[in-house]
Amino acid sequence: MNLRPRRRDDPELNLVPMIDVVLVLLIFFMIATSLRHESELEIRLPEASSGKSLPDSLASLEVSIDAAGHYSIHGIEGRLLDPTTDVALLREGLLKASGGRELPLKISADGQTPHQAVVTVLEVAGQLGLEPVAPGAWSRHPLAYLVEAADDICYRIIDVEDAFRLQQLRYEEVRDLLLPLTGEPERARRKMDRITRPKERIEYLRAKAIGAIIEQVHQCFMTHEDAILAGAFTEELLDVIPAADAMRALKECGEQRVYVSRPVVEVEAAGFEVLGGLLESFVTTVNDIADHGPNASSRSRMLIHLIPEQFTGPGRVPTADLYRRALAITDFVSGMTDSYAVTLFKKLTGMSLPTG
Repeated sequence: MNLRPRRRDDPELNLVPMIDVVLVLLIFFMIATSLRHESELEIRLPEASSGKSLPDSLASLEVSIDAAGHYSIHGIEGRLLDPTTDVALLREGLLKASGGRELPLKISADGQTPHQAVVTVLEVAGQLGLEPVAPGAWSRHPLAYLVEAADDICYRIIDVEDAFRLQQLRYEEVRDLLLPLTGEPERARRKMDRITRPKERIEYLRAKAIGAIIEQVHQCFMTHEDAILAGAFTEELLDVIPAADAMRALKECGEQRVYVSRPVVEVEAAGFEVLGGLLESFVTTVNDIADHGPNASSRSRMLIHLIPEQFTGPGRVPTADLYRRALAITDFVSGMTDSYAVTLFKKLTGMSLPTG
């Protein structure tokens, strides 16, 4: 009697396809595309009484500058903008706030705002290589289209493959979703007939689909290159390729069948608790230390040693800037692996006690 356990396929997160997509697209764009860089900057200072507003249809990322020269990005308090200001902080804030999305920049300034503060924001926008689309508004950076396409190509396809492995979708459903993406569905079907295991058939279709969509994105970018570099192209590349309908079908399947399945929802719900709990514990810790120093609570003085010094400041003395403290802790938590975050959360909440 054979008592050995049967081999089973464990779900796994395969990042190789996304790495391939990013590298292929990046190499192509580096070789085939020259992004324009304008060294001259035309400045139109805003006037509070007659400022021209953006079109209603244009979503924007707003930077506000008060009379004292302080800026804020969507209400997040910034710092004084003067010739000595580290503009890298402003550049970092704009990039993170936009997240590569279609968010032109709108500057709102007080009538008494120092001219240099407005100039600094305009210079940062110019350094990011963005084309102006309206007074105080800039288009997306062309490379944002690369990141957006690579992310969607990978995850729309990989998500349905993972759903098949987890038995959330049937083989026939995933096959019919991926075949139209291959560019040569009949040829791909004949190749599949020579593959025995359903899992390997889906893996073959995944690879063919990713390769075919990369080529379509390549052709689409070259077709619309002038409009993209001029800031006149406002659509997603995947919405205008020949396989756009098939890619939308993948997205709809994910939203209606995969992301709302019970196992996925349970994991995400637990993730909210874990991430929220870690952020609350560590942000509270650094704020307590920053505000009270040696008089901080014993819990804070203990937990501060669980945070690497690079995220707390030299000597584990947090910065006086509340925004920078929160940003550092967010960076610390976001860099954790899933298993480490869960383990640490259990220990902090007493659900699991350290051994040894």
